[in-house]
Amino acid sequence: MYGPVDNPEMIAEGGPALESLPNGYWGQRDPWGAGMPWYRARLLKRVDEKKRLNGPLGRTLRLGKRKRVYHLEIEKGAGPCDVAASKRLFEKEDVTKDIGEDRLMVHAWGKDKAREYLRHFAEILGAARPA
Repeated sequence: MYGPVDNPEMIAEGGPALESLPNGYWGQRDPWGAGMPWYRARLLKRVDEKKRLNGPLGRTLRLGKRKRVYHLEIEKGAGPCDVAASKRLFEKEDVTKDIGEDRLMVHAWGKDKAREYLRHFAEILGAARPA
């Protein structure tokens, strides 16, 4: 679930849910970096499944492609970020990662690993749907 990047209060107010960012790895003068933007997405939490209403989680994800890996990051912000779950879910992954008190960054080798890690992000942020 995505919500406005510039207004985390309500999904019906404000601007885009997905913000294009300059490539965080390649410089703007590099032709590869200019053609491969990164993105910031604001996640929302489903607060009423029957009425299909959403509420803000207050977190943003920063997502981008480097040369051989995907950069996936939970940025600092309001809302839950379970550090213990971050450590547990990523402890055996032999990749570049940075687990902080209020954020998480990890590099995923390939699309399948990126999808797996994003599912972990949902658990870390308390947004995973019950099984």
